[in-house]
Amino acid sequence: MIGSLITSVLAYLGLGGSVMTGAVLLLVAFYLYRGVSAGRTVATLAGSLAAYALVLLVAVGFAIVLGWIDPHPGTAFEDVTTAVRMLIEAGSGPMGDVWTWIRGSV
Repeated sequence: MIGSLITSVLAYLGLGGSVMTGAVLLLVAFYLYRGVSAGRTVATLAGSLAAYALVLLVAVGFAIVLGWIDPHPGTAFEDVTTAVRMLIEAGSGPMGDVWTWIRGSV
């Protein structure tokens, strides 16, 4: 939208093709700059997520080694079920229906 506005203004002023080409190249550079800054934001977010995942995995590994967590999947599912049941009992509303539907599907 801005690009077409600028090219329309330049064409209206009767400026030559070299000025139009320069203006288009400046617009491309501007949008590349914005794209790079968005890419940096995404890369920073991905790096933070990876760091948090690493810390979580190391903490879980230490907890398993120290015997604080039982790595048995059945026990883990029972613990999660108990925790979710306690959260549902503490709250009310449609979350209880969702959890009942999930348990019925599994």
